[in-house]
Amino acid sequence: VAERAARTPDAIALVEGDLHVSYADLDARANRLARLLRKKGAGPGRAVDARFDLPLRFNFGSIHAMKLTLIGAGGFRTPVIYRAIAAGEVATTYDELAFYDIDQGRLDRIACVLDGIADELGTRAPVTMTTDLEAAVDGADVVYCAVRAGGMAGRILDETAALAQGVIGQETTGPGGITFALRTVPLVTSIAEVVARRAPDATFVNFTNPVGLVTEAIRRVLGDRVIGICDAPLDLCKRVAGALDRPASELWFDYFGINHLGWLRGVLDGGRDVLPRLIANRDRLETFEEGRLFGADWLASLGMIPNEYL
Repeated sequence: VAERAARTPDAIALVEGDLHVSYADLDARANRLARLLRKKGAGPGRAVDARFDLPLRFNFGSIHAMKLTLIGAGGFRTPVIYRAIAAGEVATTYDELAFYDIDQGRLDRIACVLDGIADELGTRAPVTMTTDLEAAVDGADVVYCAVRAGGMAGRILDETAALAQGVIGQETTGPGGITFALRTVPLVTSIAEVVARRAPDATFVNFTNPVGLVTEAIRRVLGDRVIGICDAPLDLCKRVAGALDRPASELWFDYFGINHLGWLRGVLDGGRDVLPRLIANRDRLETFEEGRLFGADWLASLGMIPNEYL
């Protein structure tokens, strides 16, 4: 199968009703099954119980082990994701986690953090750390991408170059966002091309800034399998709800714009806008980040609360 997949990856290998499976897809699924069997102890001369005790998904009569790949796994979000998976706080059970980064040193430091989380929880999730992108992506069901092209040195250059020209220096909006995108789009596009080849069915979750622009670029390679996400608007709404002493789930937030380039212009509580009351209360504004950052007077002049990135 592997030889045929290398020669003619798009040729149809299996047909079940309306489902057509290419050799590339069949090879990827066979590799996933092989990895799962090896994890159970299978090998030359070593048989294992074929009654799988791991959560499995069945597709066209074959066993499908779920794999999540994190690209940019040396970043600060990786421990949060690992904790949620190891603690069983996510709806999907993953049989394999592949954490990829270009910097082995960062991976080593993250591995120490993950060991601490596993010791704390008393349970571990199956993780492979690697600097090999092809191996990390191979056969993945979900690919999560959060990378910073050029590192922090690139961010400093983006922001200070804009400031030197007398305009706001910010990494995801304005001139800084454009230069960041010019550096990031080619990198993430090349990653998407690897995903298209090595994980043809994967859902690609993009958390790489500037998220909107980068997500649109990736869609040219992977189409509708790409999802762009941003937690900044949600976090702002949660902080405002806290300042109002209300659960966010009981309020309706009128946030307009996209991702970091956005403003909260209304908070409805049973049809009544309670944001003006918050903006008029200097003490409550001081209890959350945006209130302290922008100041009561400026927020009162706006009648809205901007995203912290503005």
